[in-house]
Amino acid sequence: FVIRSYSPITTIGGGEFLSVEPRKYKRKSEQLLHDMAVLRNGDKLKVVKLFVDRSGYRGISRKDLFKLLNLTETEIESVAAKLESDGALKRFDRDEAVFVSSKLYLDVKDEIIRQITEFHKKSPIKAGMPKEVLKASLPKTLDYRIFSSILDQLLDEGVLVQEEGLLRHKDHSVHLDTEDEKVVKEIEDLYLRSGLQPPTFK
Repeated sequence: FVIRSYSPITTIGGGEFLSVEPRKYKRKSEQLLHDMAVLRNGDKLKVVKLFVDRSGYRGISRKDLFKLLNLTETEIESVAAKLESDGALKRFDRDEAVFVSSKLYLDVKDEIIRQITEFHKKSPIKAGMPKEVLKASLPKTLDYRIFSSILDQLLDEGVLVQEEGLLRHKDHSVHLDTEDEKVVKEIEDLYLRSGLQPPTFK
């Protein structure tokens, strides 16, 4: 772009847009200098990866990358396929082609396992964790399609099990402590002694 004064018509200065949708940075941020260098250099692989990394838990679609970058959709698809094969990003929603950082993907995967493990520790006699409760325990900006895709992979891998709408770790089973087992045994004995008659509680 070029900046000129109106009257008299004089060229004041000019420059080059590196991004039409810049993010906010802290003053004197090293990340700012790094990102500017990547954008200025123009390496397609690094530029696309930068925007995917910056999209965070929402991910970014091929359509949005097309709007932000001076690349055709064919070029974006070719670059994304290379990054995907290199393990730098994950693709979700094949129709819209939504991309997310592989590192973030693994972080969310680990966090899901951690949240369910913690749930079992706090509620050992509950069969599992409701799916929506799990989603609520994760970052609010996490795209539901990314959450569902990661969850499906954990189920396919057998790390998690889903039964009657509840999620549990494959190693989890309900165990009663000694006091609870005693209460259950007393109730069972009461019903057995009562036969076909409803027991009377006093």
